[in-house]
Amino acid sequence: MSIFYPIQLLADWLTYTVFAITPETIQADAINFFIYDTIKIFILLSVIIFLVSIIRSYLPPQKVRAILAHKNKYNGNVLASLLGIITPFCSCSAIPLFLGFVQAGVPLGTTFSFLVASPMINEVALILLLGMFGWKIALMYIASGLVISIFSGIVIGKMKIENLVEPFVYQNTINGNVELPAMTNKERVIYARDYTLDILTYDQTGNSKDITQTGNILSDITQEFELNYSAVSAEQTKLQRIVNIDIKPGSDPNSINCKNRKEVISVAIITTNIFDATTVDANTVKFGPTGAKETHRDKKTGKAQSHMEDVDSDGDLDLVLHFRFSDTGIQCGDANATLTGKTNDNFDIAGLDSIRTVQSDNQSIVIRLLAAISGVFSSIVQKIL
Repeated sequence: MSIFYPIQLLADWLTYTVFAITPETIQADAINFFIYDTIKIFILLSVIIFLVSIIRSYLPPQKVRAILAHKNKYNGNVLASLLGIITPFCSCSAIPLFLGFVQAGVPLGTTFSFLVASPMINEVALILLLGMFGWKIALMYIASGLVISIFSGIVIGKMKIENLVEPFVYQNTINGNVELPAMTNKERVIYARDYTLDILTYDQTGNSKDITQTGNILSDITQEFELNYSAVSAEQTKLQRIVNIDIKPGSDPNSINCKNRKEVISVAIITTNIFDATTVDANTVKFGPTGAKETHRDKKTGKAQSHMEDVDSDGDLDLVLHFRFSDTGIQCGDANATLTGKTNDNFDIAGLDSIRTVQSDNQSIVIRLLAAISGVFSSIVQKIL
């Protein structure tokens, strides 16, 4: 008996009893086949994506970089393509992966073999092909993807185009191996569950439904980037480096009085092991929805007058800027605020931090005071009576 026999019984019940379709007709066979195969493929996808995700949890980007960094070009191309099949990276993560691989010393040709294979050979497509067309077509799919990725990487390596890579890519070269904290079995299961749900809950428009995934971000090891695609033109597509910021350093929560339009808000850009905040051009920094600029300006030159300070007491200098609340566009009820800018080498940065807006003007203070006095008076009267 097939393990999918209960699904066949369900398909028969729905087709012939619930829908009351005459058996042994083209319509009945088509609907029965559709119900049976849809449920079967959904179960197969769920199980296989979950298992592959468990395997993927053992191969974070840092470990893949370490494996590929010292391989010779031909062995490296083959290994990179094979690793690309089972690693959790899609075309949307190509730029951050490219930066991380090159900075870790992975040859350019090997890097491209990995980046071509990773989105091209997908386990979801593989299972669909296996279920619909058989193992021969599925094997052809894997083989063609491997051949294309291996030879494309070899060709790119032969072209010696390292001089075309922007200089900033090599500025943060990673030396040595980074020891990553090992995930527990529970964390691997949670990761696999969330990844499986994320794939299986895309709607017909291609948008993922609301699923919140949480986890530890190794901010001192992994460089985080955000790529904003433009539907209008390639020129409007922007790559931003994500940096850590701290709104109103030293305060928690970051309360902002949205009634005090003259309030000056301090925001710190934090220096980490992989980002130096002192390289930020203060004149390019904007804060809030309307893009407020540093409120303190040199009277002669008009340049921003920010200052350096170790706001998180880690021994590194952070960049502190100041913005007038009325210029930021922050509204009462906003839960976070964004900062953008450029480094001295013209690379875009962006950071986000939470805020809590409060409404406290003189009138509201008086009202709360009267309410408190009224409450005390009522309590006294009740005790007397």
